[in-house]
Amino acid sequence: MNFRATFLIGFLLVVVAVAFPSEENRSKRDVMDSVKSATNDASKAISDAGDAVVDAVKPTEKSAKDKLVDGVKNIGQ
Repeated sequence: MNFRATFLIGFLLVVVAVAFPSEENRSKRDVMDSVKSATNDASKAISDAGDAVVDAVKPTEKSAKDKLVDGVKNIGQ
């Protein structure tokens, strides 16, 4: 019975220690969250910049010549 009580008290101490982290651990976690957020933002910015470059090189709008050719093809059908 004494072993069970010792184990229970030790387990409860571990649970309390995990539930209430120290200020040092909390600041490390906040720094890591900030780094992760900054990495995600940078990744999104690079992706958006890449999309802009692709749109500049290969526009999605058809040229006037392509529109005219499509119009002539549709008349014949």
